[in-house]
Amino acid sequence: MPVTELACLHLKTNTSLTSLLNQELQTKLYTGLKAQANHTNTPVYLLTQIADPSCIYIIAHWEGVSQHMEEWIPSDTNQRIMEGLKDGVEVVWLQHVEGDLVGAISSLDGVIGIRRYIVAGGDKEGERDFDQMKRHLKGVNGPTEVSGSLVVDSRDVDEAETPQKVFMLLSRSSTINEQFDFGEEELNEFTRFKGLLEEVEAKHARWTFTA
Repeated sequence: MPVTELACLHLKTNTSLTSLLNQELQTKLYTGLKAQANHTNTPVYLLTQIADPSCIYIIAHWEGVSQHMEEWIPSDTNQRIMEGLKDGVEVVWLQHVEGDLVGAISSLDGVIGIRRYIVAGGDKEGERDFDQMKRHLKGVNGPTEVSGSLVVDSRDVDEAETPQKVFMLLSRSSTINEQFDFGEEELNEFTRFKGLLEEVEAKHARWTFTA
């Protein structure tokens, strides 16, 4: 099953990737992501968080989780790449989402919202309700585009150790204000689906480069 890799990384210099402190790291990251892109024959995107530029996001396409985790991750090529990056960057989280999230958005220009939802109970009813909420969110506030799906390798559990469903959603808009407007519309949807969501994390980022 095709999946989208969404990874959040933190730069240990606590500065942006384009900072003079990170010139060598930026070159190593681009080289490493280009090797990954050549391996999958698909582009790899790097975005920088607006609120904290020391946090970056990698978005990539894989034929399946196994291609990434069992084929690419342990490969000699990737291990050499990771060895060269270990002193400059650390992984905050890494998740795989069903389907092609980027393909459902016209471009990565402008401001990209990256949202993570934990669905109460993690059951099929919650999954169905989330799909309904996502449909309501699509097309709101004019130019905002929405693409989202289920995280296939989530291991979140609630206090009763019950597995939880996790969804990731990307939204694109021209300005940060449109993302804030989208967030208000999103809150209205949360009211409509009261009790569905246990936790929501929302960040905003801009495209930095494509490998």
